[in-house]
Amino acid sequence: MSLVDQVSASLAAGDFAAASALVDAASGVDQELGRAQLALARQDPKTAATHAKQALALGGSARSSASAHHFLAAAKLFSGDAQGAIDEARRAVGLDPSPRSRSSLGGILLAAGRAEDAVAVLKQVVTESPDDAEAHTNLANASVKTNDYGQAIQSYARAFECRPTDQQPIQQLVAMFVDLGKWMGAMAALELSRKGEPPGDVAVALDLASLHIVRMITGGKYPAAGQTEDADEPVLGLVANAPGRPVATRLIAARTLIDVDRDAEAKQLLGTIERDGLPAEHQATMLYLDGYFAQESGDHKRAIELYDKALLLDGKRVEAAINASSLLLEDGSPAALERAAGLIDRVPATHRGSSHLLYNQASLHARAGRTAEAKAALEQILESKAADSPHVARARLALDELARVGPS
Repeated sequence: MSLVDQVSASLAAGDFAAASALVDAASGVDQELGRAQLALARQDPKTAATHAKQALALGGSARSSASAHHFLAAAKLFSGDAQGAIDEARRAVGLDPSPRSRSSLGGILLAAGRAEDAVAVLKQVVTESPDDAEAHTNLANASVKTNDYGQAIQSYARAFECRPTDQQPIQQLVAMFVDLGKWMGAMAALELSRKGEPPGDVAVALDLASLHIVRMITGGKYPAAGQTEDADEPVLGLVANAPGRPVATRLIAARTLIDVDRDAEAKQLLGTIERDGLPAEHQATMLYLDGYFAQESGDHKRAIELYDKALLLDGKRVEAAINASSLLLEDGSPAALERAAGLIDRVPATHRGSSHLLYNQASLHARAGRTAEAKAALEQILESKAADSPHVARARLALDELARVGPS
């Protein structure tokens, strides 16, 4: 995986610190490209353009030069130079005519207001590269602009199935229906799209969109089973439609059902997955979910063991480390706290940016009398753009408390 790809993955995960570390460890053309990426993430087009030009001046492969032109295109778009952005993206395609490069051109055309041109480019891209989630998303967005809602629905669904861990296509699908239906009519607009037995991947995407719309309409709390037909239908739809989809899609569908407090249906869907022969990543997810159900049933010892196994298979299973360390912090015994620290240490440094994980780590440091380390973890929460407000508030309170206590 190229440095550009690695940095993109870290930025997509909201871990700016990990992305910065990758760039700092690089050199030459790669480092300049990485610096351009980070500047764009900070919405600093002038700095991004400077580093992209420096990457071009250093030379390098056609692909790296194409990346530099794509970053220049994004910088010009940020600065309001739409035609300049298109010109840079076309230069990039001249150096690297790959589907990925042309997908970026399609995205620039779309952002520059050339939706019909974007559709033409992106349809060709997804034909040649049907697993390109970003191209499907861009095609969906362009199709919305040209009022081709059937294509948009299909493309959002394809984007989701290509990369089920990315909820952006479902969120954008929801936004489209909300815009069409103006909130209370969103469900009606969505139901109209179901006419004619949609393909399995489209059906699952529509079910997930329905879940999100219902939750928006009800103010965040999903109605209990049997309370309303509109709330029950997408839940039953997922149970019926998801089993025919890839394992990754079924796992995301099950986790979404858990998020809306439909654990029974989530368990039913997970029961359709044959565990033997699953890749380690999916096995880890299954173990994490087993741990969640054990925790919900009050069997904390069993839950911790399952979370532990999930982390052994996949150290990036951050939520397993969070849940297990939270339970061990509740226990509070020296052995429990030592085990919690060990579990957190298993998470790779590049994935320790979660505000909840940092808060647990700060709690462990504070209990061990390591005040400076506790403060550092809490301050990292406050500096994180991805931190959620509850943990920001808790971090501030904890820092105030540490200040009152004074240095250890």
